[in-house]
Amino acid sequence: MVLITGLWLGLVIGLSFIEAPLKFRAPGITLKLGLGIGKLVFGVLNKIEIGMCIGLFVALFNHKNIGNYLWFGAGLLALILLIQTAVLLPVLDQRIILIQAGETPPPSHYHIIYIGLELLKIITLFFTFFNAYKLPQISA
Repeated sequence: MVLITGLWLGLVIGLSFIEAPLKFRAPGITLKLGLGIGKLVFGVLNKIEIGMCIGLFVALFNHKNIGNYLWFGAGLLALILLIQTAVLLPVLDQRIILIQAGETPPPSHYHIIYIGLELLKIITLFFTFFNAYKLPQISA
């Protein structure tokens, strides 16, 4: 659980809050190219996150004496991931397609909502990591 949440936390911070904003500051990067890279990166990240979420639940089910804090954290992470996967990423992907086709999509708050959920995910991952770290170690 510690490994999964720690790696997941690092991926989200690294990609969502370091790579994503910096890519648009690179020389020669156009909006269309940056959005195409972002769509690819966040699509792959989403699949990795789904795997990590499944791994977290497997670890929770295989550990005795799990506190409610860990179940709450895992549940909140799964809910955030579900909203991002089923609602936000498809809508944001469609907006990217429109922009790459030279169209201007109507204003929306989907990107801000996605960023807000990423912040909540970071807080939840840190909280879950900390609570998993405090668990007694299992002896072999």
